[in-house]
Amino acid sequence: LFGRVSSPTILAVANLDTAMEVEAWLNETDKKHLVDQVYTLSTVVPPDQLKRQKKILKIKSKVEEITPAEIKEKTGLDKTQVLAWINDLPYDRSFLPASLNQSFGKQGEVIIVYPKEKQNERKNINRFATLLREAKEKFPGLKVGSDTIIFDTILNHIIKDGRYVLILFYLGGVLVFWIDFRKFSDALFLETQLLLGMILLCALIGIFGEPFTILNVAMIPAVLAAGIDMGAHILHRQEETQKSYLKCSRALAQPVQLSALITTLG
Repeated sequence: LFGRVSSPTILAVANLDTAMEVEAWLNETDKKHLVDQVYTLSTVVPPDQLKRQKKILKIKSKVEEITPAEIKEKTGLDKTQVLAWINDLPYDRSFLPASLNQSFGKQGEVIIVYPKEKQNERKNINRFATLLREAKEKFPGLKVGSDTIIFDTILNHIIKDGRYVLILFYLGGVLVFWIDFRKFSDALFLETQLLLGMILLCALIGIFGEPFTILNVAMIPAVLAAGIDMGAHILHRQEETQKSYLKCSRALAQPVQLSALITTLG
């Protein structure tokens, strides 16, 4: 809707000075492609208010010595208006709305960061998570309030560990088929058609440009399970009837398709 990430990442450090250091680091040019906006208390309340107040007090002492007519002549302003500006209180966090004031913590130790890239793809999540990890290393004690690092860790486990899980799955499948059919050739035959089914699934996903999401990633184990069931049923029927695979497939088409439909609905 807004073309940007709506949920910010929250960082917490020891104090406002450290928060300003983190803000400056995140706003460096080499991080512009990852960081959209960074907010600290110093973003909305200039931190040099006391220095400005000292300068204004010096100006005040000189303004008081000048006559109203001279100020009017040189500036076109009334002396009372100028003095009202000079006597105004410094702008501090007490002027902020309560909700905004509380967002930055008691000592201004909270940093609000909006990532540049939408966190809906693994590569984007990984890049932003890497930046957050770099921040934690550079600024000891920095705490991160974001699910980005959690998602990145989970995705890395799925990608890396998932490879070993698939390999073990295929090896286990060959072993079970071998025990069931008593023929290594039959086991290898079923394993091959299962592997081809997975390749076809991934190919169709790529052709139609459909990314893996938390919803459709569940189709991977479903296809694996259905691929084992259907192939084993047809091969058993072929051994029982000694008919061709095509005839056995036709005979089992209705129950197999019904099974597939139930799996799809699930």
